[in-house]
Amino acid sequence: MKNREIIKYSMEGLRYRKLRSWLTILGVVIGIASIVVLIALAQGLDRSVREQIEGFGTNFMQVFPGKPFSSGSFGPPVFKGALYESDTDSLRRLPGIQGISSLISPGFVRYEYKNSTYTAILTGIEPEAFQQYVDDTGMEKGEFIRSVDKNLIVVGNVVAKTAFKDKVEVGKIIYINGEPYRVKGIINPSASFDTDIYVTTTAAKKFVSSTEDPDRIFGIFIITDPERELKPIAEQVERIIANNHRVKLEDKDFSVITAQTILDSIGIIFGLLSIFLGMVAGISLLVGSIGIANSMYTSVMERTREIGILKSVGAENKTIVRIFLAEAAIIGMVGGLIGVLVGYSLSAAINYAGFPTQVSIELASFALLISIAVGLVSGYFPAKKGASMEPVEALRYE
Repeated sequence: MKNREIIKYSMEGLRYRKLRSWLTILGVVIGIASIVVLIALAQGLDRSVREQIEGFGTNFMQVFPGKPFSSGSFGPPVFKGALYESDTDSLRRLPGIQGISSLISPGFVRYEYKNSTYTAILTGIEPEAFQQYVDDTGMEKGEFIRSVDKNLIVVGNVVAKTAFKDKVEVGKIIYINGEPYRVKGIINPSASFDTDIYVTTTAAKKFVSSTEDPDRIFGIFIITDPERELKPIAEQVERIIANNHRVKLEDKDFSVITAQTILDSIGIIFGLLSIFLGMVAGISLLVGSIGIANSMYTSVMERTREIGILKSVGAENKTIVRIFLAEAAIIGMVGGLIGVLVGYSLSAAINYAGFPTQVSIELASFALLISIAVGLVSGYFPAKKGASMEPVEALRYE
């Protein structure tokens, strides 16, 4: 029999057992749709996070004190190391750096606005170094602070609208640990500024404990020339600070974080998430494959006499195998096509509901190939069983 005749014969067999065929296909549809939806959700979240990071620029880096290491076999990691104003000063004239700021943080402070309170970290910055980000992000109301400003603050968008019972307004007073600070501006919604309240480094130092080293800083924020490659600048920053601390690079007591390192970490995390979700969805597909195998075994038993007739008229074992494999492949392909369409529709609905999803051509093609492969694998052993029957015994079967 030619391939066209085998496919036609297989489709007639499936049509004859219409209800069972569609129930078997349904199992494949559920498995494939689950794979498409869950992986699309992981890929959509990955894309959304990447777009947010790239949206406020990739030409920046941050330096934080400490290199994580474990104090023992159990327990959370602890950190060692410190950064100082001298570290920031040693980087100011480095080629490729457009702006640099020490970050001063006294840790958690108490904010009071009207009749409500809010506890969060206070961040002191050198405003001029942040000007590029401010220009890109924009101010929803008011203006950004300047280095000469005293007792003035800038509030992130989320903090302004959700941290207190009443929305924060420009010109109003927020008390920081009991000291009054007037709100100069509210920043536009932005992934980088939303959850913080900013003051100048001079103002932030007033809240630092007198027992701490006055030159010690929380971190360093650096904006680089967008026309220059970031990695070489980051390597220079590492060498300079390591030299300041008189440590080897492999023993450095600080961490340099760039937009690219964040994106790489995100890629690893969401890659693992996609694999995990794919494996979870694969359980549904496994159930579907068992359904295909069960359906094909039943079909072989019901068509034993038919197999005997085919063999008696000269059909070879490989022809019998191809007939049943074709049936299994058709079930997998039809289930895969419907599953991809259902998965795409569900993903679109989830995306409309506010959760980012992304169904790529590669994902749809992969899901369809998997469904066909599942059909072929599930149908192989039933097909071999049918082909191994002796014609005389098969003709005697009732």
